[in-house]
Amino acid sequence: NFGAMTAAWIPNSGGAWVLTTPPTVPSISLLNPSSSVAGRPSFTLNVSGNSLLNGATVLWNGSALSTAYVSSLAVNALVPANLITSPGSANITVLNPGGAVSNPLTFTIRAPLTITTSPQLPSGAVGTFYSQALSVSGGVAPYSWAVIAGVLPAGLSFSNSSGAITGTPTSAGTLSFTVAVTDFLLSSQAMQTFSLTIASGFTITTNPTLPSGNVGTF
Repeated sequence: NFGAMTAAWIPNSGGAWVLTTPPTVPSISLLNPSSSVAGRPSFTLNVSGNSLLNGATVLWNGSALSTAYVSSLAVNALVPANLITSPGSANITVLNPGGAVSNPLTFTIRAPLTITTSPQLPSGAVGTFYSQALSVSGGVAPYSWAVIAGVLPAGLSFSNSSGAITGTPTSAGTLSFTVAVTDFLLSSQAMQTFSLTIASGFTITTNPTLPSGNVGTF
């Protein structure tokens, strides 16, 4: 019983049986990080798994990365910035000495955060309820919002969880404020300065006591 080894007959003058060991096949189960944002700088990718041999190489879509051996359970690879210039994905595998290749895992390259709402917000009016949600694309939801400079018109409030501006304005004027949004992975942030004009509300200027009239008189 040779276990994991196999026996092969090698024809020669005397004849011999030679024991051979199959290549150790690595398996990988976790990427850290498992995603990045397009346009970010180079970074170190930690690949965890089993049966990783000293000299193992991380492959990015089949191309070798500069790899540092940690243990039979992990290796680190340097991912250069030129590999994550555009949104998309990459297959990550590990090649052991001897030629055995692991199962693939997917690394995701996400689009950077962009605030898509126009900097000039729709105007409002004193005394009239106002509601305007800010929009964003890219990154990973949920998002975290914050007003980082300036102030909103009096009577309005800002939701840090949804990016919505709501309330009933109490004074007229044009104010500017800057909003920042960060994605769930804290890997991407965007900022935008907005301008919001609040017009004066309607005011009835007629005296509450109206002129008297007579029956039958226009």
